[in-house]
Amino acid sequence: MPDTDAKTKPQVVLLPELLEAFWKAPSVIRDDLYKFITRFRLDPLDKALKPRREPGAPENFRIYEVNSAWSAVAAFPEPELAVLLTANWSKSALEWARSHNLKREPTASGSLLFRLVAGETEKSVEAPPPPRPLFEDIPDEELLAIGLGKENLPLVRSFTSRSSFENARSAIPPEAFESLAWFMNGAAWTAVKREHAKLHHTAQSQMDKMRLYLNPEQEKIVRGPWKHAVLVQGGAGTGKSVVAMHRAKYLVELPDWQPGDRLLFVTATKNLAVDIKEQLQRLVRADRIGQIEVTNLDGWVTSFLRRNGYKPAILYPRNPLYDAIWKNTTATMPEGCTAAEAREEFEKHVLPNNIRLLKSYLASRDSRLPEDKRRTLWPVFEAFRRELFARGRVAAPDAYYAAIGLLATGAEEGMKPLYRAVVADEIQDFGPEALKLLRALAPDHDRHPELRDQEGDLFLVGDIRERIYGGDVSFKNCGINIKGARSLRLTVCYRTTAEISAAANFTLTGKNEEEPAGTAGTLRHGPEPALYVGREFDDEVSWIVRQIHALLEEEKDMPLSSIVIAARTDSLLDDYQRALSQRGIRTLQISRNVPDDPNAAGVRSATLHRLKGLEFRAVFIAGADDGNIPDAQTLNEAATPEERSEAELAERTLFHVALTRAVDRLYVSCSDTPGEYLKRLLDYEKEKSRRASGGQ
Repeated sequence: MPDTDAKTKPQVVLLPELLEAFWKAPSVIRDDLYKFITRFRLDPLDKALKPRREPGAPENFRIYEVNSAWSAVAAFPEPELAVLLTANWSKSALEWARSHNLKREPTASGSLLFRLVAGETEKSVEAPPPPRPLFEDIPDEELLAIGLGKENLPLVRSFTSRSSFENARSAIPPEAFESLAWFMNGAAWTAVKREHAKLHHTAQSQMDKMRLYLNPEQEKIVRGPWKHAVLVQGGAGTGKSVVAMHRAKYLVELPDWQPGDRLLFVTATKNLAVDIKEQLQRLVRADRIGQIEVTNLDGWVTSFLRRNGYKPAILYPRNPLYDAIWKNTTATMPEGCTAAEAREEFEKHVLPNNIRLLKSYLASRDSRLPEDKRRTLWPVFEAFRRELFARGRVAAPDAYYAAIGLLATGAEEGMKPLYRAVVADEIQDFGPEALKLLRALAPDHDRHPELRDQEGDLFLVGDIRERIYGGDVSFKNCGINIKGARSLRLTVCYRTTAEISAAANFTLTGKNEEEPAGTAGTLRHGPEPALYVGREFDDEVSWIVRQIHALLEEEKDMPLSSIVIAARTDSLLDDYQRALSQRGIRTLQISRNVPDDPNAAGVRSATLHRLKGLEFRAVFIAGADDGNIPDAQTLNEAATPEERSEAELAERTLFHVALTRAVDRLYVSCSDTPGEYLKRLLDYEKEKSRRASGGQ
C-alpha cells in the first residue's frame, strides 16, 4: 500500500464486481456502502477508513469495514493506482480476498495492465488514462461569467485533480472558487450558474444552499477526521452553525457509530437551540436523528440536576430577583468594603472558580484583594448563597459545578460517559464553568489512549467578535487542548454583502476597512445600509413603512417573512409592532420556543438578542436612539469601571451581530437623537461619501 503521508493521491478505479455488489446489497446496507465508496474515491489513503491486512490475502489487498455487517476489498497494485474490487457480507468478503489476486502484466504499448485472478478465472484491469482537465467541458465565457478573470483561465484549465484545484485557492477569485467548488462537489453546471445568479439577484437563503453544498474549506473541517477536541472560529456569515450541524450529522452517520452512542449538540441560548433542532431534523438521516440531543446548556444542567434530586432553578446576574437578593444581603457591609467591590469579586472570581470554602478562597492566587479583606467579605458571599437557596434558586456557575461534581462521581464509580461526542455552537458565550462541563460530558481522547482511533470528543464552534455574554476564558484552564492544528478558521462570508459587513465592522472596531484582520472575506456586493434620523416616533415609523413598500416593489420575489424589524428591548419592540399594524403591516414576533414558519405571512419582529443565529434578506433596526442602543439601563447598572467596560463591549457586539443578520439590505433608524452606534454609522457613511468624491 502506498505511503499514506504521500502528497499525491492514487487514481481510483471501481471494478464491475463492486457495482454489482452495490445494487445487490440490501437497502439498509446500500446507504453505508455508498458513503464508503464516496469517501474512498475522495481519498483512498484516508486513515479514517481504517484499512487492515487479511492473513492469506495478497500483500497489496486491504479490507475495510463498511458497517458492522459488510466489508469492502481494495487493492493498491501501484503507488498511483487504487482499485476498489468488491464488497459483501464480511465473511464472504474475506473469503473472496483470500482467493483472488491482482497481477501486473506488460503490454506492447507500455501502459499498465493488471489481471484479476480467481482460480482459473481472469479479468483485466487496465490502468486509467491520464486524467482529463476538471473543467474542460465548460466554455470560457461561462467561466468568466462566474467571476474568473481572463488571466485565471490558463490556471483553471490546467487542473486535473481536486488537490491541484484546492491548492490554488489563493490564486482564484473567491466567488469563482466557490462556484467551481460546488461543481466539484457534484452540482450540475446549470445549477451552479443558477446559484451564482441568485447570489447577485434574488439571494435566496444562504443557509439552505450551504445545507446542500459544503465548500472544500467547510467539508475538510466537517470530515476531519478529528479524534480530539477541535475549535472552529469564523466571522458572521461564514457558516459556523452549518459546519457544526454537518459535523453532528457526519459523526452519527459514521459506520462505527453504535446504537448506544449519543451526541449532545448544545448552544448558549434556548432560541438558537430551537432553530438548530429544526435544521438537524431536515439534515440527518431518520434512523440516526434520535441519537442527537439538542438543547441550550442551561436547560441541560437544569434537567440533569433535577433528575439527580437537585431542585433549585438557575439564576443569572441582572435578573431582578438576583439583584434584589444581592441588594438585601449587602444592605449592611463590613467596614472598609463596598457592595460594588464585593459583587465584582464574587461574580468575577469566587463563582467562576468554584470557590466554596474560606480556606480555598484564601489560598487562591487570582484574587487581587488582600487576605484581610477576603476574610471580611467571605460571610457576605455565604449569606448570599444561603438566601438564593432559600428562595429555590442557585447562581448559574454553582449549578454547573454541581453537575460537574455529579459527573465526576459517576466516572469514579465506573459509569459510562453520557455522550460519545459533544458539538457546541456559539462557544464564545460560554463561561469557564460551561467549558469545564463540556469537558466532563464527553471522553477526553487525550486521556484515553483506547479512543484515539475513534472520532468524537469536543467540536467547539464560535467567534470572539460575536461574544455578547461573559468575558475572556482560557480553554487550557478548563482542561481543553485546542492548540496548533486543533484551532481552525472559516474564511469566507456567504451571508452578508461587503457593504453591510464593512459598516458592521466599523461599528465594532471604528476602522474604515472592508475586511479587518482576522475577519472573513465576502463574496457579494449590494446597496449601502440605509440610515434615517426621524423627527419623532411617527416620522420614523412612516419612513420604515415607505422602505418596506419600496423594497417589496423592487424585489418582487421577496416574501414578508424574509424581512425583520428589531429593537433593543421587548417593550420598545411592542411599540413598533403596534405602530406598523396601525399602518397595515402585519408583524409576527419570533418565538423563543417554536421555530419560525416561513410560510406564515407577515414581517418578522424580534429583539436584538433573538436575532442571534438567524438571517433575513432585509433587517430593520428601529429605535437606535440615544439611551436605547446602547441600552442606558444596562450600562448604568455596571457597578465598577471594569463592569462598565464589559457592558459597553457586550452592547457593541450585540449591535454588530444584529447588523450582520442582513443578507441583502440593512436599515437603521431612530426617532429623535441618534445613539452612539447610529452616530458611528452616520460618520461612516459621510466618510465613504467623501472618499468616493475624491476628498482627502
